[in-house]
Amino acid sequence: MKITIDAVELKKVIKRVNIIKVKGQHLPVLQHIKFDALQSLTLCKTDLDSTVVITSRNARIDCPGYALIPEKWITNIVKKITGTISIEAKTETKTWQEPITSEDRNTSDYDAESEYLFFQRLFLHYDYVTKSETVRTLILTNNNIEYTTRLEYSTSDYPLIPFETVELRDLDEKGFSQAVKQVIYATSKDEERYTQNCVCFEPYNDDVFRLIATDSHRLSVSHAVIPLKSDRQILIHKDALKVVIALLEPNMQIGRFVSKDRQNTFFVSGNTMIIVREQDYDFPDYKVVFPNATNHEILLNREQILPAILQTMTTTDGKHVVFVLNENGLLITDNRIPENQTIKASFPDINNGGAETFSMEGSLFLDALNACDGQAHVRWNDAQSVFVFVRNGQDTDVNLLMPVRM
Repeated sequence: MKITIDAVELKKVIKRVNIIKVKGQHLPVLQHIKFDALQSLTLCKTDLDSTVVITSRNARIDCPGYALIPEKWITNIVKKITGTISIEAKTETKTWQEPITSEDRNTSDYDAESEYLFFQRLFLHYDYVTKSETVRTLILTNNNIEYTTRLEYSTSDYPLIPFETVELRDLDEKGFSQAVKQVIYATSKDEERYTQNCVCFEPYNDDVFRLIATDSHRLSVSHAVIPLKSDRQILIHKDALKVVIALLEPNMQIGRFVSKDRQNTFFVSGNTMIIVREQDYDFPDYKVVFPNATNHEILLNREQILPAILQTMTTTDGKHVVFVLNENGLLITDNRIPENQTIKASFPDINNGGAETFSMEGSLFLDALNACDGQAHVRWNDAQSVFVFVRNGQDTDVNLLMPVRM
């Protein structure tokens, strides 16, 4: 393989494929970028949950071929160079001779005449065995300076990229991005909770999907128009969705491939293709936690109460915040016991006519409020019930805090 490409173009393409961050070292081959130089230059990178394929039509193919190039090596070099770059992968066979050893004695290449003759030759080094090794080397040339590295893996070692022919339909990238960002905060941070590391896409009606995410402490629901055909829930890992959101661009199209052994969702636009593997898990029955009715409701504005919540979290080791509702309005404090309370702020205009005291983790409360664009109708039954945050008064897009109190 040999290609010639401008440094600016290569930097841009590598930056886009490096959106995928491979975690851990259990599969070192994934720490590489696959260069396919056939009719045009294509760069591929995968973490098995998502695959990014970027095509550069500004590269000159001097000699078609493939190469699996270490990600860190080429990224660090491309950062500091300018001008035209030549990248060439060479394969050569190195041969050398070594004195016969006891290991060679049992090979088919060596026929020992006798024990005496073997040790005599070993001691006097009369006989040698010829050994060989095929070495693949990558040479990157820029401004008469050569950067060289050994290619440890062949392209056959890399996971197979699932290129499929699918029907593509136009995607509303703005609506899709907004819906995903609204729920993805509620996914679990525990990597071993596989199902709760995913966002569930549930068919709602026509081309509308309901997006659900939960970590058992909170649950978020939003809706988006996604032109996919499915009669069941689709689970996509949160890291794969972050890759999609980072690479979304105008005129993006979406499609889906389904077979017995795999299901993939494709996002295609111009020279970019993102392939997302659908997870084969069963999502929890989230509907059982929705309350049938609520007795209390208040309207909260994030900017109004944020300073008091942050101040309270500082004095309680970043944990609980106590909310007191009474005839004086909403009070934010740091203790449920009245005689030990330090009132951080009071809001007389926030009042639902009742009396209630409840406490919860401040960060979870703010996350739910942020997911509602900073303003939400908060509904609940009592201090131990589910708290429902309704975005802009829209009952379809909600965020729930489970009855886990501090």
